[in-house]
This record gives sequence, structure tokens and C-alpha cells, in this order.
Amino acid sequence: MDDINLVVCNLYPFQQTLNSDADHATIIENIDIGGPTMLRAAAKNYEGVSVVIAPTDYEMILAELEENGKISIETNLKLAGKVFNHTAHYDAMIASYFNNKLNIKYPEQLTLAYDKVQNLRYGENPHQTAGFYKQTTNSKGLLTNAEQLHGKELSYNNISDTNGGLETLKEFSAPTVVAVKHGTACGVGSAQTIAEAYQKAYEADPVAIFGGIVLANATIDKETAEQMSQIFLEVIIAPNYTDEALEILTKKKNIRILRLEEIAQPNSSQFVAKTVLGGLLLQDADKELFNENDLKVVTKKAPTEKEMEDLLFAWKLVKHTKSNGIVLAKNSQSIGIGSGQVSRIGALEIATRQAKEKAQGGVL
Repeated sequence: MDDINLVVCNLYPFQQTLNSDADHATIIENIDIGGPTMLRAAAKNYEGVSVVIAPTDYEMILAELEENGKISIETNLKLAGKVFNHTAHYDAMIASYFNNKLNIKYPEQLTLAYDKVQNLRYGENPHQTAGFYKQTTNSKGLLTNAEQLHGKELSYNNISDTNGGLETLKEFSAPTVVAVKHGTACGVGSAQTIAEAYQKAYEADPVAIFGGIVLANATIDKETAEQMSQIFLEVIIAPNYTDEALEILTKKKNIRILRLEEIAQPNSSQFVAKTVLGGLLLQDADKELFNENDLKVVTKKAPTEKEMEDLLFAWKLVKHTKSNGIVLAKNSQSIGIGSGQVSRIGALEIATRQAKEKAQGGVL
């Protein structure tokens, strides 16, 4: 028998099965056993074997064979590296499925599986490289599901800041607009219409919103678009836009317009991860605003029904405000936000300085 010098193999569609309505037995049936074994064996012997797992590589392989009569060891090395990434990703999805099935939150070994969305022009700063990845399982209402309708390519900071605003927006059910700057909400408003909500968010801090990101949980109509077009905004994201609204907004060449149809869908993330030097911190996603049974009035004066509404509005916002954080609110509008301060006093001073005379009759 002649030596095998070319292996081409595609694995069972485990990811596609996982994202369907398949039952446990079908999911297990779609775990490939022989394929990964053959791929890994071939990749380990890359000096004498070319191993191909991606149809997108077929043309490159055929061109090299036609030109040189063989595949170079340099190409084989790259193909082998692609195989080990692919099989590790495949096994990580399987492990994650079993961890979820068995309710294992913190396994002894952890390998996370994500798919690349795109390379980014740069990271948080121009000298940093960056990439954008999405989770392998389908869930509604995630930023990775957003469709870009217009404008420049999203940057690292655009994505990071928009995500922060999206987490805040999901706390609200009434028509609401969240304005974000540098990852922090600078204005939030809820109202009967999305145009009124935008006006509240804008008036909360008309300086900070300039060059910021605006998120809405209802369709952007002509009236709202006309208001938005009066200032410079980096990103607008909403569940939909009327044709008239898009016609107005797209007159600005660079503004990034995103559509996320299930934007109000509650956060489905199971955990939050944070990198530290040499490690990773994991914790449950914070999906609880407060326990209603634990609410007690401990002051001599009890809040009125209106004040209680504003307190709950502020509570939703301050949950996503970096500590130390203070939020002042009135009439379903943020009127002062102090965030990320080393003392509560500093946060309060910033919030009250921003609120000015609006603080009268507001809540904290």
C-alpha cells in the first residue's frame, strides 16, 4: 500500500445540530469520532501529509499542486495548525454542551469555543491589534446578531461601548433610549414614544452625547431620525427603522447604523468572564435587579408612587454604572450620572453638578 499523503475530511455538523431543535440523542449522534482522530493523526505527520478541513482551502491546494506538483512543507504546517485549532474548537463545543447538560458551572479544565466575526482595524488604542468573536450557540438579542445597514466598519471601541449600552437597554420594557460614551451611559430616557425617549436621553447630557452611541428598543421613525441627525453620532442601534428614517440618517456617510431585531430579548448569557494576568475570572451573569420582597422603607418619609417609579428607573441604570456610581433621576429620565469614582462623594458631586436645578424633586 502506498503512503497516504493527502487527507481531506469534514466533521459531522455538531454545531449546526446543537443550534437546531435536536434532542439529546441526535446531538450525541452528531459527535464525530473517527474524523477528528484521522485529522489529528494526519496533522501530527504534516511533514509527509497534507490535511485539509476547509473547503475554502481547496482552490489554494489545487493551485499549488498544479504549479509545483506537490504541496510544500510550509503549507502543510499551516494546514496542520488549522486542523488542531478546528478539532480543539469542535471538542470545546462538545465539552460545553455536556457542562450545560450536567449543570457544571466551573469545570476543572475550561476551553471556550468562539467563532471569528472579523478582524478589527485596531484595538482600544491604535497600536493594538484586535479581533471580534461570537459564541457558537445561537441566542436572540445579542450584539453579534446585529446587521449593519450603513456606515464605516465597527471599531473595537464601538463594539465595546455598544455592548455596555445594550446591557443597560435590556433592563427597560417601555420605549427607551440609552446614550453611551466611553462605555458608560450618559443619558437615558423612557417615554410613550421613542422620539420622546430620545429627547429625554439627549437633554440628560447634550454635551456628552455628541460623538456617542445611541441605542433604542423601538423602531426609529422619521421624527426620531430628524432629532438624531442634528448632532454627530458614532453608532445607532435599534430593532428597526422606517424607510423615511433611514433616508434621513444615511445622508451622513460614516454613521454606523445597526439593526438588531430582538434587541429587547433578555440577556441569555450564563456567565461573565474577565481576564486577569495569567488567568480568567468567571461569575454568574447578573440577571437580578432586586428582590421585591427585600425592599423596605427605612426612612421616616416613604417614597410616593411617582418617586418609587423613578427609583426603580434609576436602579436599572445604576446597576450598569461602574462603581462607585450614583444616578439621579426624575420623570423616567437620568438627570445626573456619576460613575467610576474612587469615592461615593466624588460620584455624587459629579451627578449633582450635572443635574443642577433638575435635582429638585428627583431621586437618588
